[in-house]
Amino acid sequence: MIAGSRECRNLANLTIGTVEMKTFLQTFWREEQAQDMVEYALLLGFIVVCAAAILTSTRGQISTIWSTINSSLSSAVSNSAS
Repeated sequence: MIAGSRECRNLANLTIGTVEMKTFLQTFWREEQAQDMVEYALLLGFIVVCAAAILTSTRGQISTIWSTINSSLSSAVSNSAS
């Protein structure tokens, strides 16, 4: 690479960007707000796991409800058409 070339400048910017990202992550790790964000992320993960477990266990009941609604709507449409 030539010292003043575009590739050299892009490489320098990439290095500067990497250093800035490293500094950002170090600061982020030290701040107390980062701890709050981790706690919120863990809480969100727990809620997602609970929701998945509930939906999995009630899958049959939900399917029955949707089938009942579907048949009721189909019969209402066929009755209104006649």
